[in-house]
Amino acid sequence: MGMFLLPVMAVLLPTSIVLGVLMLPTLAAGFVGRGRARMLAATVGMLNFAGCVPPLVELWGLGHTLAATGEVLGEPLMWFGPYLAAAFGWMIFLTIPPLVHRYYETVTNNRLSALRKHQDRLREEWGDEVAGDEAAADDTSADKAGEASAAA
Repeated sequence: MGMFLLPVMAVLLPTSIVLGVLMLPTLAAGFVGRGRARMLAATVGMLNFAGCVPPLVELWGLGHTLAATGEVLGEPLMWFGPYLAAAFGWMIFLTIPPLVHRYYETVTNNRLSALRKHQDRLREEWGDEVAGDEAAADDTSADKAGEASAAA
């Protein structure tokens, strides 16, 4: 793969320089996110790359030269888009997983509560023996043994 990328980077040197500088947040995300590095780098990287499109279009419109690279990188607004997009990637990565976790936790707790209510209704209708609880079964067998000894 590296053998293929080196000639491409050499031919597209102005593009490689602009992307190399503007994609630094993605590189940082790859180093910072330890266990979840791929997810963080992918989230930040996709948005960071999307933010790099306007500077690349500007570079190509100016002639794709090293002088044009200096013009593009010398303009502060060209830095703003990619870095802001990368910041949104960080925000998405840091906020969405806890929100999804909280949602599924709530759904699971609601389902568990509904199942417990249903189990209680079944216990009322059929008795504790059908609940499958060993403690309830032990209590009823002890009650039956007590009733049998009292009857004898």
